[in-house]
Amino acid sequence: MRFLFGNWFSRAYLLLVAATTVFVVWSYATYEGSDANLAGVLLFFVTAPTSFVFIGVLGSVVDSPVGAIVYLVACTLVNTALISALVHGVKRLITRHRPAT
Repeated sequence: MRFLFGNWFSRAYLLLVAATTVFVVWSYATYEGSDANLAGVLLFFVTAPTSFVFIGVLGSVVDSPVGAIVYLVACTLVNTALISALVHGVKRLITRHRPAT
């Protein structure tokens, strides 16, 4: 768990996903019609690129609301792991090439 949530970049990403989720739920509860349905697309853009890569393989899962929620949570966790791996890699690269004093 520390690997996933141990840096500010992954926490900021999770905060962005949470804020977008709150907006989408509020939009579904408040508005009727096609505007509310378009708000759900925002979650796919926030969880990109993972959500767009796997939609071709797992497209039928997204047809049900529960399947879409599970799919977006999985994409969020994969993106968080990728962000954390990138942050740890950059930290290792910086410490390896730091000049000795």
